[in-house]
Amino acid sequence: LNAAPLLTHLDLKSQRRWSRDCIPKLCSLDLPMLTSLTLTMISFQFLHKLVRPTLRRLAVLPSSIDTDSFDLLLDTLKTVPVLEVLSLDFSSIHPYQYPDWSYNSLPSPDSIISLPHLKILQLRGNPMTIARLLHHMVLPSSLKVTFDAQVAHDLYVCEENSRYVLNTVK
Repeated sequence: LNAAPLLTHLDLKSQRRWSRDCIPKLCSLDLPMLTSLTLTMISFQFLHKLVRPTLRRLAVLPSSIDTDSFDLLLDTLKTVPVLEVLSLDFSSIHPYQYPDWSYNSLPSPDSIISLPHLKILQLRGNPMTIARLLHHMVLPSSLKVTFDAQVAHDLYVCEENSRYVLNTVK
């Protein structure tokens, strides 16, 4: 099987028994009509291999992410120009995972993500990670945004970053 030319929706949930063998095979499939992709407990390392430019809906549900994976996520989001719905769950990330990151510095121009067709943005997780993602995004003014920020650990840090998140989307 090299192609699934009529497949429009793909929903993958990790099962440790098959994930290591099956996901790389799925990544190499030709999926020219894929418009919806949901990944649950799938490593971000596979995300960029599964995403197609035809995607209108992308959901990545609880998954761990590190600095390299975050950069890969940014690069991947640049490849989906017609994306309308984006749901990301960063709930498994510790708020201090990015100790050297500051939203006071401007992102480099090549790391800016523009999603002009985005209608719905749903983000879940710690405010620091959400703020870091939003710092790299240019969002349409008509966008509907939903946050489920998990406030834990250092309340002051989370409060400051939550304030930044809310100011970013105004």
